Amino acid sequence: LTGAYGKGKSYSVLVALSLLSRQCNGRFDNLAGKILKRRNYLGNWIQELQSMKPLLPVIVRGGYPSLSLALSAALVQALESEGFDGIYLLNNYQRAKEYLQLWEVEFPEAYTKIKEQFDGEGSFQSFYAKLCQYDEDALEEFVRIFPKVTNGSEFSRLSELHVIEDIKDITSKISSVGFRGLYIVYDEFSKYLEGLRGRMSESDIRLLQDLAELSNGSSIDGQVHLLLISHKVPTSYFSDEMTIHEWEAISGRFDLKDLHNLNEQEYEILENMIEIDDSYKREVKAYIETSQVNAYRALENFCLDLGLYSKKQFESLFFNCSFICKISSAKIGIVKL
Repeated sequence: LTGAYGKGKSYSVLVALSLLSRQCNGRFDNLAGKILKRRNYLGNWIQELQSMKPLLPVIVRGGYPSLSLALSAALVQALESEGFDGIYLLNNYQRAKEYLQLWEVEFPEAYTKIKEQFDGEGSFQSFYAKLCQYDEDALEEFVRIFPKVTNGSEFSRLSELHVIEDIKDITSKISSVGFRGLYIVYDEFSKYLEGLRGRMSESDIRLLQDLAELSNGSSIDGQVHLLLISHKVPTSYFSDEMTIHEWEAISGRFDLKDLHNLNEQEYEILENMIEIDDSYKREVKAYIETSQVNAYRALENFCLDLGLYSKKQFESLFFNCSFICKISSAKIGIVKL
């Protein structure tokens, strides 16, 4: 989903997720009623959602060293928010913590040897805290000292694509307890793309490709949806020709939607959300019919001559704009042209 700043991408998706996850608890009944008046199919769909099984929202956030890790952290948070304590996710950071916990209980000599690699208890605790926060340097430090504790054995890292198996497993398990599946949203995908400095790693491209294929091939009872939100199409962020070529090779797996609102649509949205009483409607009509009509017609003709709006669009804009100005200025009379 692409769209310029301030077009309502995040807000629209947030409302949709609330509906899909059945977390609205009747709070959108008024919205559904208004939508039903304008778009029957959409209003009916919102009403039908109330009888469907919910989808579990997974909100991906930035700040992680890889897309795989950001996705893994989002899955953990989504499961915790719904109280799924019995579903276990495995990643390299989790495995490192498990080793430390095992050594502390079962192999105190190994645990002591680990702590000796740091300058005091405070330094070790700081390292452990960073490991819990998915800090890449902390993981690299653990990988470096691992052979010193295990007589030369190397720490075996999981593939970044392992998260795909986690998603399959989670989808299967939550489907058995009343969910239709997962709805994964990366709201700040544009920031992730900007941070790549023109080039996306092969592992991230492969992960997005596998996610798209998983989503497109998911079943009705074990759905996986993926929504990436950015300000521009992904290729606009790339300067590396190879990355552009690789993205174009997988872009067909995504359905590109651009969110753009015309000026009259924005006023129409406000018109539908604000209750306007009949007395005000009569006031506007009276204004147009008074001696000041020359000013109204002058502005109307000016806009029509420039091709900015049709006659119908201008009338709608004038009515809604004058009402908004009336509210914002806290005046009783109509704002004069």
